[in-house]
Amino acid sequence: MLNSFMNTLKRLFDQTDKPSVQDDAVYSDDQLLAWAQGCMLEGLPDEFYEARLDCERMLLANGQTEVSVRHTFRLTSTSEPERFTPADDLYPVQCVEKILKDKNWHKAALVFSPTKASFGWE
Repeated sequence: MLNSFMNTLKRLFDQTDKPSVQDDAVYSDDQLLAWAQGCMLEGLPDEFYEARLDCERMLLANGQTEVSVRHTFRLTSTSEPERFTPADDLYPVQCVEKILKDKNWHKAALVFSPTKASFGWE
């Protein structure tokens, strides 16, 4: 827990050095994925094998879009996936939606471990 708290403080201090206007700001896909991963880390145990964010987008009959989200992690390579709740469950999804803006996607996944990360969509 202390590690998660320190990560939150570091992110907050890092953000104070940046301009506050974010509406028109354009961030790289890597930066958005790093922020999503950082947010999700705050809901995970300090030691874990792998975590993932799975998003599925569905177009509804009335023209609206619905996104279902699932956050899971595994403690070891052989353990079963368990659900978890990140500190902010909407922010990582917003990062994914920004990356995939103007793309026709229906599934996306951010998978990461303490040492690496990958992102894919279809």
